Amino acid sequence: FGDLQCTMSGLSNGNSYTFTAVAFNDAGQSAPSDPSPVATILAGPGKPLNVRATRNDRSVKILWGAPKSTGGTPIRGYTVTASPSGKSCKATKPTGCTITYLPVGATYVFTVQAKNAKAAGLSTSSNPITIPAPPPPPKEVPTFS
Repeated sequence: FGDLQCTMSGLSNGNSYTFTAVAFNDAGQSAPSDPSPVATILAGPGKPLNVRATRNDRSVKILWGAPKSTGGTPIRGYTVTASPSGKSCKATKPTGCTITYLPVGATYVFTVQAKNAKAAGLSTSSNPITIPAPPPPPKEVPTFS
């Protein structure tokens, strides 16, 4: 049969687990296998708080507060990503960062994610921000007398 595998869900961050396997067919089931090595689910930080974005020409300043939970180890940094452009900025503290030169005429949402030494945490999104396109040129050329 080759290597068989499965994915376990519903496990809790920070907890350790061992796993056993049982084979079965029409005649019944086998005894459990030896336990697996211990696997610890890494705990990332919680969601950054109060994420908000403000526009300034073609740049956006994103601000947020530190998560309530660090996941058991100090937070090492934050990554902010603009959607749909994918542009990003990084910060080491929850003091904010700025993403510049975003294409005009689009609406963006900014996602902030904290990371600790173990894992990336949950993310939180900002309010939508639109970078307006410049107005079209005038249709008529002004004349002066």
